[in-house]
Amino acid sequence: AGIVGHLLDQPGDYRAVADSILRAVRESFGFDCGIIYVPDYPGRKLTGYVTLGTAPPPGDRRVFEYAFGEPALATWVFDRAEPKFVAHAERDT
Repeated sequence: AGIVGHLLDQPGDYRAVADSILRAVRESFGFDCGIIYVPDYPGRKLTGYVTLGTAPPPGDRRVFEYAFGEPALATWVFDRAEPKFVAHAERDT
């Protein structure tokens, strides 16, 4: 079952489970920020489900959301089902 299966077997909120997964991956790989996206197949989009180190400023209601096929790192990873490390995301175009 692995760590993800173990966490999902626990009673509680899936958002808390996703947050725990993101924090564990951060500790293992040492990144500064990250987002777990969930696909909305009927809406044909990816939506940021939990974030770490990437929250918008207070009062900003924007969400991390990309339409399927939109040119974005999130859709690239989703389409290929491969991880992608970006050393300096602020410089990536």
